[in-house]
Amino acid sequence: MKDGALIDAAIERGVRDALREHKLFGNPIAVWENGKVVWIPPADIPVDTEPVG
Repeated sequence: MKDGALIDAAIERGVRDALREHKLFGNPIAVWENGKVVWIPPADIPVDTEPVG
């Protein structure tokens, strides 16, 4: 891909924004751990505040 780094940065921003919104609005997120779906409560959602790319 010609702009792979730009694409990666855009995906990282999208994930970071989605995690922030879930936490802000009090919605849990689902993650896959050890072959099972695990629900992470909003208070435990890690939020990265560092700028991407």
